Amino acid sequence: MAKERTPGRHIYEALKGTTDEEGNRRDNRCPLCGEGLVTTLDHHLPKTTYPLLSVVPVNLIPACRDCNTGKRTTAPVTAGDQTLHPYFDDFSHHPWLRARLRRPRGSEQPSMKFFVSPHSDWDDTLTERLRTHLRVFDLDYRYSLLVSSHIASTNHDLTMMPTNAIAPWLEHKAEGWRYPGNPNTMGYALFKALASDTWYVNGGWRSSSAGANPD
Repeated sequence: MAKERTPGRHIYEALKGTTDEEGNRRDNRCPLCGEGLVTTLDHHLPKTTYPLLSVVPVNLIPACRDCNTGKRTTAPVTAGDQTLHPYFDDFSHHPWLRARLRRPRGSEQPSMKFFVSPHSDWDDTLTERLRTHLRVFDLDYRYSLLVSSHIASTNHDLTMMPTNAIAPWLEHKAEGWRYPGNPNTMGYALFKALASDTWYVNGGWRSSSAGANPD
């Protein structure tokens, strides 16, 4: 189905969600990481282990190239080993993706640590699945590479803002990253973390702009 000009190509594109009902192309965000654009289909359960599921639609997940290649042939052994399935798993009702600012030292630039903060009602298996998802798709590392430009841009914007307006403005920025209404995006976690970091809000952003040691 993946090959151009084959009878199954239109099915492949439909499963990817990159075309509308009229066949016009459109861009979609990868449901596995929320950042990359869909370029391919990923086997939720690897076809090497589950060949009979290789063309079953619910086992074919739209994915960006990084998510598809990063996962490789990882197969779950226990319930906690399962990554999130975008068709059946909806954890958007509670923010579980969190971030923490890593303060710069010396000439280092500020960075973020992304981690799982589960809802109190969720059991251990659910929590482990969320951690598995971050680990398998290497989202902490991948998100950390993306945030530097956002932090640099934010630091520049803060030069024109009084200190008492910074936290509310960052909270507003976070809300803008809830697409579509989902609080578990890289940007939402990033700006919520900046808004709650008293060192950053109370002037640490100046040190992070210059790369100075905040201690």
